[in-house]
Order: sequence, then C-alpha cells, then structure tokens
Amino acid sequence: MADISADMVAFVMTWCRTTTELSEFLAFVIIYGPDAFPAERQMTMEKAFRFIREGFSACSAEIEDRKMDQFQAQVDQAEALLSSGEEARAFICLQELKSALVRT
Repeated sequence: MADISADMVAFVMTWCRTTTELSEFLAFVIIYGPDAFPAERQMTMEKAFRFIREGFSACSAEIEDRKMDQFQAQVDQAEALLSSGEEARAFICLQELKSALVRT
C-alpha cells in the first residue's frame, strides 16, 4: 500500500464505513473509471479495487457472510474483466454489485 497516499486512504476510509457509503464509492468508480478520476484524488482502477475490498471489510458487520462471499466474487470478476480488456462488462459488473449492495 506504499503507493497510496495517507490522504487517499483517509478519503476512502471515511467514505466507506457503511454499505451506503461503499455504494457511493462504487458510484464514484463507475462514473470516473477507468481513466477520468479527478486528478486530486490520484485514483487508478488498481487502487479503486483495493479500496472497494477494504470498504467491504470496513462494513462487513452489515453484510451476511453468504452475500459477502458473493460480493467479493463480483469484485474479483470485475477486476478480471477489466484486466482482460472487457471494460464495458467490468463496469456492468460493478453496477450490478452496487445495485445488490443497496438492497442489502
């Protein structure tokens, strides 16, 4: 995590303490990713996926274990799709994740 500034960690962790806040962070990633993030945020998709995972850890008390496993699998799938060049499918996966999280 050395490549992530302390300000960025604080930014994400203050945003992602609840499922609602994590949903808002997912919206931020969906809107600005993969390469239109505000410059002052120094965000990349690699960092975004790391923060999404940290956000799930931070709000795990609100999510059933069964759903947590499903959500983590969706994050992994979205990251794999993006890595393989399937950007549209990756962002559809993130949108589906956000929608499922809102219903939690």
